[in-house]
Amino acid sequence: MKKFIKFMLITLGTWLACYWFGWRMTVLIPMAITFILPERNVILDFLFCFFSIFIVWTGYSYFLSSTNHHLLTDRMTSLFSMSNSITIFTITGIIGGLIAGAGGSTGYFLHHFLKNKERS
Repeated sequence: MKKFIKFMLITLGTWLACYWFGWRMTVLIPMAITFILPERNVILDFLFCFFSIFIVWTGYSYFLSSTNHHLLTDRMTSLFSMSNSITIFTITGIIGGLIAGAGGSTGYFLHHFLKNKERS
């Protein structure tokens, strides 16, 4: 249950923060949530952040593209010789996921650094 709540906090928190404050929140929100609720290892935190933001960025890029009937997406696919527009949405999601994964990993390491500093 804790993992599902963490996943939803990262997904919805980042979506709302990006809506009001811009794409930079893709790093800050996962970093803050991972700092507060760290997992057992950094790989789990990276994957939580990666997949939650992958879903957000892929869905939002599809939504933005559908508002203008995929005109820009169709031009980009022909410019880069891609087979379909799903490739562009996937690449967008991967970029956002990597950014969020880096932020989540930073939050994990910061949490453990401060925790170990308190002990000494």
